[in-house]
Amino acid sequence: MLPTPSPEPADTPATDGPPAHATVPERTGVSASPGSRTARLLTAAAVLGVLTGTVAGYTVQYDRPPTPLPPLSRPELHHPAPAASAGGRPATLPADQDPPPRTEGDLRELLLQRPEGAASVPGRPDGERLTQLAYAHEFTQAGHEFTLLIRHAFRRAAGVDWVTGERHVTVRLVQFDDSEWPNAAQYLNGRQQSVGADPEVGDNGLRIPGTATGSVHVHRKPVLMDARPIHRAQALARRGDTVVDIRVSDTEPIAARTVMSLAERQLERL
Repeated sequence: MLPTPSPEPADTPATDGPPAHATVPERTGVSASPGSRTARLLTAAAVLGVLTGTVAGYTVQYDRPPTPLPPLSRPELHHPAPAASAGGRPATLPADQDPPPRTEGDLRELLLQRPEGAASVPGRPDGERLTQLAYAHEFTQAGHEFTLLIRHAFRRAAGVDWVTGERHVTVRLVQFDDSEWPNAAQYLNGRQQSVGADPEVGDNGLRIPGTATGSVHVHRKPVLMDARPIHRAQALARRGDTVVDIRVSDTEPIAARTVMSLAERQLERL
């Protein structure tokens, strides 16, 4: 008897893929939930409200008139009364306490006038302006003096010379820029130290009344010039930013009081 063939197994769908008749939906992204959309709408509305309120407030404030501020609360300041002199007017400060004045205008108009009967000196200034180089050349060491003038911010100078008999008078006004440094005072101090160190002078000079640092120096011995003895004296002082340089030479001895008088009169004109 022949064996009976077993029935063929039925077809079964594959387990690693969808059925042939199945349709796979296409992915188009995840849609936002209703809650997050509402939150964004509320945030945008809040920002828009703040901007609208700011613009409206600025417009209203711009159209309003300015409101004056209340006065500051502070104690009243009391200023001491100025000291009065015997005549009832405010007393003037001494020269060493008075703020230094600044000289403006034409220096030539502030120079001492040539005395009546005195003669001008050929080739010398007669109420004229002086350049920095011209003033430096009046010194024995012209190069050194020129450097000092640069260092102390030389601004301008003016001078006048005259002769009365054998007496030769030289007056110079030299102005410096004191806006950032006390150049005039330092230049004057250097000149006075140089004169005081001269063995022919050998002293610090006589103080000019009414000044804090002005001085008169008289040379002890004459020098020979053209076989003639020449006596010398000079005054150095300052008024504000302007240095007064007065030199006197004569064949006869020179009294300190003579140079002192010239210096006082020149300082009064500044």
